[in-house]
Amino acid sequence: MSCENGSSLWDLKRAIGMCKWAPTSPVTSRAAKGRTTIELAKKDGYPLGLTISGGIDKVGKPRVAQLKPGSIAQKSDMLEIGDILIGINGIKTAGLKHEQVIDLIKQVGDQLILDIDYELPKWPIHAINTVHTKTIQIQLEKEGQSYGFILRGGDSDDKVKARPLIITRIRSQGTADREGTLKIGDRVLAINGINVSGASLQDAHQVMKQCRGTTLFLIEYDVAIVDSIKHASGPLLIEIEKSFGSTIGISLAQKWTRNNHSIIVIDNVKPASIADR
Repeated sequence: MSCENGSSLWDLKRAIGMCKWAPTSPVTSRAAKGRTTIELAKKDGYPLGLTISGGIDKVGKPRVAQLKPGSIAQKSDMLEIGDILIGINGIKTAGLKHEQVIDLIKQVGDQLILDIDYELPKWPIHAINTVHTKTIQIQLEKEGQSYGFILRGGDSDDKVKARPLIITRIRSQGTADREGTLKIGDRVLAINGINVSGASLQDAHQVMKQCRGTTLFLIEYDVAIVDSIKHASGPLLIEIEKSFGSTIGISLAQKWTRNNHSIIVIDNVKPASIADR
């Protein structure tokens, strides 16, 4: 896969619309583990920032215990606390003591390759009859090797584990956070015109790795179906949860009635905003 522009957006949306993910049971979704391989490029003068716990002489398998803020590992947007290390540069960690795992990481050269097991995100995220979906295109500027969000999921030979590419974390002050559109639970359908709706997580990472500069993402997001609004015939009181620093996403305008009374109306709702969702 390359990051050159692919098929037209119309063809892409049509193809994606034909590829709907069959929901798995929420219990199975929470329990399942995904597996992928990630690459971290080490640089002189920049801390890797990866703290590992576990080992055969410790409690539990080797896993990510901490990601130092601002470090290579944290800003890669590929690791989360709790990820289990299965292999390090091709060497299996099963049966290794804690210090042996640490030594393996220290001894690698410029490229650290980690095989990890990770907790798959719940799918479906919401009950099917409580939401409908919309799509939006956004542009994100690549910073270093990432866009400021973590993806999990993707296609799998084990269909119980297959799910869309779901955004599970948005790094504070990263490019996605500053742009403001993405929310946890959104799905990535395409990257620079390349349909990734049926791609594995590793393939999606490879596409993003090859992209440069400003990158176009096609995102699917959920919109709540509120019965009280659907069947309303009079005034409504609507409560919207708003996080600190975010905008609601509506524009207001003053209108005049035939009786020359001034009223305030919603003039515009920004796509994928809090109000739209």
